[in-house]
Amino acid sequence: MSVGSPNATATKNGEVSKFESLALAGVKADDALDRLSAWKRHIEDLRPIYLERYGVETLTDTDISVISQNEAEQELCRNCKGECPKERNAYVKPNMKFYDGILYTTLTECRYGLQRRLKKQCRLASVPMKYAGKRFADYEVTQDNRDAVQMARWYASQKPERSLYFYGECGTGKTFLASLIAQDFLRDYQTVIFGDVPELLAEIKRTFDNKGESAQEVLDRYYTCDLLILDDIGAGKITDWVVAQLYEIINHRYNLSKRLIVTSNLDLEELKKRLATADDFSAKRITSRLSEMCEEAYFGENDRRQKS
Repeated sequence: MSVGSPNATATKNGEVSKFESLALAGVKADDALDRLSAWKRHIEDLRPIYLERYGVETLTDTDISVISQNEAEQELCRNCKGECPKERNAYVKPNMKFYDGILYTTLTECRYGLQRRLKKQCRLASVPMKYAGKRFADYEVTQDNRDAVQMARWYASQKPERSLYFYGECGTGKTFLASLIAQDFLRDYQTVIFGDVPELLAEIKRTFDNKGESAQEVLDRYYTCDLLILDDIGAGKITDWVVAQLYEIINHRYNLSKRLIVTSNLDLEELKKRLATADDFSAKRITSRLSEMCEEAYFGENDRRQKS
């Protein structure tokens, strides 16, 4: 958001508007004039200070008023402990720059605002809340997962039109790492759905009672979000319906060139055998597409949850 400084005519009109606003607030004319005079004296006191501070040749009255207000907000931001005290522009801080003598103000989301937004977005995206607000610095890098972490960092920063397949034993950090990538996408205002596969499929089944969203509406969200994470594919009961739904989701994202992150305890060959117990043909099609779409990363066999 940018705000340009008004010209001299607008500044003069601004003085009239200030007078009119005082009148509309029920302030008597004499009192309004006194207040306006005090405001003008305050502006003139600040003018030499701001001219030197910002290294410009001229400042309009409106420039000075905006700078004064922005600096007051910046001071509140410096002393903030997390609960924004501002009534307007909460959780954003103003930044000022002059271009060709014109003052521009940009509003930047503060770290507390980002934390609040990210926590809300994680909840809406179904990212596990135990990982909400975590960063790559919080992730333990081991010899087993070093390559996977490097790949994840690259993926989160570059956001290529590729997909990822994370596999390894339980407790090796696949879900945690996928959550970190998801949050980098959320920080950039991209849409993310983090779906534990059994729960994701259960959400589709819940539409069968004809209440709320239809099955197609749910599937359309899975098809079109910027990033879909299928966590723990191959877990739960495998039926022909389960395999059919997985194929529909993966195939749609494949055809739309949409990003996908898949985590599993199984490598692709093991996953094919697991899904083939219900539908051999669809199992081959699913793993064929995943093989083409995904960069694969192995996390090893050391269950970090079992550490003493």
